[in-house]
Amino acid sequence: MDSPGAPDYLCAGEYLGYRLLELGVTHVFNVPGDFNLPLLDSLAKVPGLTLVNTCNELNSAYAADGFARATGGLGCCVTTFLVGALSAINGVAASYAEEIPVLSIVGVPSTRQYQGMCSLHHTLGNAEDMSQEVDCYRPVTCYQTILRSFTDARYLIDKALTKALKQRKPVLLEVCRDIPMEPHSSFGLRPPLMTPFALPRTVSDPAALEAAGAAVQRFFAGKKMPLIVAGRRVRTCQDALLKFTSAVGWGLLVQHDAKGMFPEDHPSFIGCYFPGFSSPASIAHCYEAADAIFFVGTHFNEMNFGSPPDEALEQRSVVAYKQHVLVGHTDAFNGVATEELLLHLAGRLEPSSSSSSSGGILQLFKALPSDPPAFPHDPNFTAPPGVPLTLSYVYDQVQQQLLAGDEAMAVMVDTSDSMLRTHTMKLPEGTPYELQIFAGNIGWATPAGLGFSLAQQRAGRRLLVCQGDGGLQMTAGEIGNYARCGSNAIIILVNNNGYLIERYLSPIPESGYNYLPSWDYSKVAEGMCNSSGKYKVFKVTTEAQACAAIAAAKQLRGHFVFIEVVVDKRDAAPGAAALRQGFVSRHFSNIEGYRHLNLPGSTNANSTLTGGGLGGLTDTLAAGEVRSGMPAHAAGSSSCLPATAAAAEAAAAAAAAAALDARCSAAGAAPAGGGNGGGGVVVGETGRAAGAAGSSDGSRRSRLGLLPCKRHAEGQPEQGEQE
Repeated sequence: MDSPGAPDYLCAGEYLGYRLLELGVTHVFNVPGDFNLPLLDSLAKVPGLTLVNTCNELNSAYAADGFARATGGLGCCVTTFLVGALSAINGVAASYAEEIPVLSIVGVPSTRQYQGMCSLHHTLGNAEDMSQEVDCYRPVTCYQTILRSFTDARYLIDKALTKALKQRKPVLLEVCRDIPMEPHSSFGLRPPLMTPFALPRTVSDPAALEAAGAAVQRFFAGKKMPLIVAGRRVRTCQDALLKFTSAVGWGLLVQHDAKGMFPEDHPSFIGCYFPGFSSPASIAHCYEAADAIFFVGTHFNEMNFGSPPDEALEQRSVVAYKQHVLVGHTDAFNGVATEELLLHLAGRLEPSSSSSSSGGILQLFKALPSDPPAFPHDPNFTAPPGVPLTLSYVYDQVQQQLLAGDEAMAVMVDTSDSMLRTHTMKLPEGTPYELQIFAGNIGWATPAGLGFSLAQQRAGRRLLVCQGDGGLQMTAGEIGNYARCGSNAIIILVNNNGYLIERYLSPIPESGYNYLPSWDYSKVAEGMCNSSGKYKVFKVTTEAQACAAIAAAKQLRGHFVFIEVVVDKRDAAPGAAALRQGFVSRHFSNIEGYRHLNLPGSTNANSTLTGGGLGGLTDTLAAGEVRSGMPAHAAGSSSCLPATAAAAEAAAAAAAAAALDARCSAAGAAPAGGGNGGGGVVVGETGRAAGAAGSSDGSRRSRLGLLPCKRHAEGQPEQGEQE
């Protein structure tokens, strides 16, 4: 016991907690274990810091990821030694891939146990090696350290935080069990009077910035059709991008993973560039017509871009990301921060005007028809006529009611069929839009949404989570935490009887692995909330019920709302048929074990598809702009390849298709999907239920999109409430 009058020092866990609060971390997501109990007890002593017990460690990591996305800063999760840390590692790895800073704190054995040679529980049984956890985390974190001494604990805490924020990557911080609850003079006196944390700021090398700026100016000089394409790495420089775009007045596209990071009501905004699936179809034509493209913060991957940039694209583009600038096909500059480059160029590049040729892309976009892409039809992946409810109708109601601009909202979309629809949504100014398109973990959105909503709710912003039933079964445990923690998020759960997106990517859609146990999701949600907090649960099977449930959710601003939407299992995004053709043709049609099937790309396939007679992969993806609803030639257009090169590429593609067709002589018929037989069950009293992509040059592409479906709904479902 401390003697009377002894200095009242902070302990290591308190110091860490106050640092987290200083950086805007108000919620820490955790699962307790015997190795991290002192750490959790010390964090709980910090006023204003809330510990949120998640149902498993993976969900903790996902929730921390969502919190970081909401604040633009740091997220934090706490797990226990090895078994907990390894459970969380997939979530941490996803944050690493998506460049989201997360502090993953792990309670580990005491300093004495680290020095001993005994086998401990939760380990792999190797008493001589206590570094297994660090070895596992090294590829998915930018820094790893351990607190096992008071002499350097404060320094290591600050270093770990700095690394995470500066590199925009997760960090592993191990804390020995006997460290966090021990007061020590190095952490300062209580109440804390700590030195303010110096947020890391990336500063460009002045000479490199000047040289890169001059090279970019020379590159764009005289260009008549410049275009800006923004990717997810603009998350940290959105204000600079807005200032730059406003100054130059060029047209701007966002990649799918950057949707919501630029105001969609800005005069320069054209739309979301999702190769092959952009809607309206004129977006793709504008991209191809550009004679110079400024890629800002882009991450080229097949999920949002298609094939890697080829030489022709590189020759007509400038790429700026992190601290790198690539100009044309030859010049490269390092040590140049994207934010500073944008501000540097804002007053130096020639602005466009309505009377100048440099405004050509915007003029072209306005002149072209605003029709959506025309996709091939596949009855196996299209809602049958006369069904009582379709997802097109649901998302149309979401657009009209929840995204009308009269309430601050945010949208989070899981890796699912919904992800392939929502890129066409019109977002009101300031509406964040989050998805995990690159890492692609299904089930991420529900726990990530918990973290996001708790971070944004204080600012008056409400979250809409679009979640598929396949993903929910992986992470459903956090539903109860929404109500328990006072979140007012809205979850729209799409019940289409399993993994729809996997069904239309599978060579055999009706394979058993694409189906799941049949849950009554509304009852699951009701049971998990279990009279904790304010919430409402709906189950809708008709347009009238869906319209009324969404309207009720809008009014229940102080409630967590869960809406189970029951639709036919064939109700896929309109571009599903094109995506299926391209994917299956590329990956499965030439595999011997599948040649007896009627797969897309097979010479003898009697496909049920209509609307273009698409055959093999090349035919599917090289359909050209006529099939996407665009004229073959539009005024002001320009190909990104010379005519001779384009012709040569087309000839090579045709030869490749012919060779593929010759190899794939198959017979048989593809299985057709069936209905799910969902009934019109609605919610009773007290809330309880009563019952990818194409290539960068645009010459090869598949298509995906959302065709608007505007229908008026009547009636409303019964509903229940828990106060």
